[in-house]
Amino acid sequence: MATAFLASAGQAQISPPQQTAKEQPAASKAGSLARLVLLGTGGGPIVRVKRSQPSNLLVINGTVYLIDVGVGTLGRLAAAGYQPAEVDQVFITHHHLDHDGGLADLMAFSCVTGRNNRVTVTGPYGTDDMVKAARAYLKVPLRTFTEQRISPGCDPETAFVSTTVSSPGKVFSDSNVTVYAAENTHYSQFPAGSNTADKSYSYRFDTVAGSIVFSGDTGPSSAVAALAKGADVLVIEVIDEDATMTALLNKNKMLSSNPAQAAALREHMAKEHLAPKEIGKMAAAAGVKAVVLTHAVPGLDDEVTAAAYVKGIDTYFHGSIYAGRDLDEFFLPQFQGQAR
Repeated sequence: MATAFLASAGQAQISPPQQTAKEQPAASKAGSLARLVLLGTGGGPIVRVKRSQPSNLLVINGTVYLIDVGVGTLGRLAAAGYQPAEVDQVFITHHHLDHDGGLADLMAFSCVTGRNNRVTVTGPYGTDDMVKAARAYLKVPLRTFTEQRISPGCDPETAFVSTTVSSPGKVFSDSNVTVYAAENTHYSQFPAGSNTADKSYSYRFDTVAGSIVFSGDTGPSSAVAALAKGADVLVIEVIDEDATMTALLNKNKMLSSNPAQAAALREHMAKEHLAPKEIGKMAAAAGVKAVVLTHAVPGLDDEVTAAAYVKGIDTYFHGSIYAGRDLDEFFLPQFQGQAR
């Protein structure tokens, strides 16, 4: 596993040895330790080898929180040293396939390996429907496993419940974290007649070790900047718009032959995603200490540099910046990672 370290803003880089799964530094005097692992860092419904679809792991005092569950999450979760049944809480930022397509997998393998506690899946409108549909989908394979006594199994009707985030504000709290949501701008361009109940949220986790904000997918947003005010870490999406358009037009003949669709896609990327300069503006306005880039688009396997993802951020933001890859991890309160 890649364990990368980033010094605090303005300090020199340090690179300690890699650590084994679940191994963590001792908690500091400042309080308990929070471990952040980028499970999947590739944005959009694109299947890649080197980047799984979006998901983040946050572990505090042994409690495991999962933020987004893209396809491929379970493999990366295992690589980080955890099994599905160890996940305690799930948060979904919005209902695009690259962010929630692995939810049924998580539920299935949690049951097969003997989940013995209840998990709440927290997310925007539609989360309840997804959880109910996944339960129905899993009834047959889970029944055969348990009837053959191959696994202890669990009842998905009681093991997984859902709660809908209906408005910004406090959405969750336990002994480790308080979670706040802000509606972002990723769903700002639905055409007339669309389901106006759909929302896209960013989440802030205030923990005993520090504050971490997960942008999810968003365009420029004063609400997200306000949510991230003074946070230790801003985990935020990034897009290289020109490279993405070139890749899509070269590989998708239907798109390249449909100028209107191509124009709509570019408008979506410009207004509902974040180019580096917009990330810099948002991070500066929020006064965060460090920025971790994820949801890289296009994020292709043949990329050899992350320069296009970070170029322009430091025009506005002068803290630490890290271009994330799958399984990179960080620790709070002494936030550390690998600098750009």
